[in-house]
Amino acid sequence: IKSPLKFLSITAKHLHDKAFYSENANIKENAKIMKESASELYRFVENLVDYSKVFMEHNDLKGLNKENIDLIINEKINLFKNLALENNNQIIYRKYNSQEFFLNKRVLGIIIHNLLDNAIKNTHSGKIIISAKVVNNKIYLSVEDNGTGMTDEIKNYYINIVRNYEIDKLALQNYGLGLHMVLELLRLLKGDLKIESKEGLGTKISIILDIIQS
Repeated sequence: IKSPLKFLSITAKHLHDKAFYSENANIKENAKIMKESASELYRFVENLVDYSKVFMEHNDLKGLNKENIDLIINEKINLFKNLALENNNQIIYRKYNSQEFFLNKRVLGIIIHNLLDNAIKNTHSGKIIISAKVVNNKIYLSVEDNGTGMTDEIKNYYINIVRNYEIDKLALQNYGLGLHMVLELLRLLKGDLKIESKEGLGTKISIILDIIQS
């Protein structure tokens, strides 16, 4: 699935670049929509494949490598920088230290991917701030935006899942897949998640993970 989608994404970008010089407004707009849709579909499938691999390799989650969190975050920022620019958003990374820890790069990458994706999609002409710091042998990573924010209903829904991972998840179809992925992965890692959000003012989601010693 990924290979043809990657080709479609590249082709759509090429057509968009060519259409930029067209005097036909409809052609330019359609080329832009095609490029954005193809890119989003490829990112979604790539993210879903990585998520599936985590559960296929569940027994290997304890086989961790020493990884640099900065590199993982910057990889995701580079992946989303064009989408952020299209929404006239600025991504700011505030790092308080640059250290290596034993962790699962794929799992942390999926978590950052989905938090960043949600923030950019729900923010226009704003800022997305990523911060990562270590306090008392815990990693604190947050993604904050000044976008549309969550309604109390949606915020309470996710908070209830955090409190009780066995809660009925049928509402997934209404609230999207991304944050559900994050919550499921945090359950595997025995991590925690905090949500601060106000409708119309933005959202801050923080994850807390224990540092695993060698």
